Amino acid sequence: GRAGIVGGGWPQIKYESYMAAHLSELLSSNSESCFQLVIHSSATKHLLEYNPKLGLNVFTASHPQNKKDWDELVAQDDPLMGGGKMMKNYPMKIVKLLESVNPATKETMTLPSSPIRASFRSAA
Repeated sequence: GRAGIVGGGWPQIKYESYMAAHLSELLSSNSESCFQLVIHSSATKHLLEYNPKLGLNVFTASHPQNKKDWDELVAQDDPLMGGGKMMKNYPMKIVKLLESVNPATKETMTLPSSPIRASFRSAA
């Protein structure tokens, strides 16, 4: 299983949750370089493959969670809508990333010591 402890003594789920929150914050910054880091990071792809719910949360955490919030959303404030500094082709880049994901199966769910940590460092 994947319930092991990663480097530094964190349980795998805690580390993945932290990584997803951090990537989501980067994405929400409306910074071109942060978007590029998130979209090209092997840590993002790894989360999408091994923990799809957390991986998708990277892209949806800053979005409205109910009808009232959606009604109040201003498109220019949404980094995925192309508002502000964000380019209009960002949603397609995210779709291409999602299409490239090979979800882990039960057979591939065993994890080396800390692939997310290593992959995130290499993307920085």
